[in-house]
Amino acid sequence: MSEQAGLSGELVYRYAPRVTRIVEFGASADAVSRAGRRPRARERASTYISRVLSSDRRLAGTLRGVDYVNFRADGRAELHIHAEITAEDGPKIALLASGLAIPEEGSSVFSAA
Repeated sequence: MSEQAGLSGELVYRYAPRVTRIVEFGASADAVSRAGRRPRARERASTYISRVLSSDRRLAGTLRGVDYVNFRADGRAELHIHAEITAEDGPKIALLASGLAIPEEGSSVFSAA
């Protein structure tokens, strides 16, 4: 059993997506974090992701989707992930996730908050 945010249950899958393409709309995570500048309102990027889900969990298959990243004026990034999981045995599962990422000092890397 795994407990997170007051919920309990069995961990079915875990993923760490691989970025396959980035489309920037007035913003670059690299430029924002390296320059230490605060992004202008409404700067965003679409980050295309994919990953093979490990078969060591109950759900194995592939994940493909897009993370619609909105950069905030405080330097953080709001994450809006829309993806689909195609299970090894065929069914498709919708995935929707959101969160907040904080830039690491002097790097283009953002860490989930």
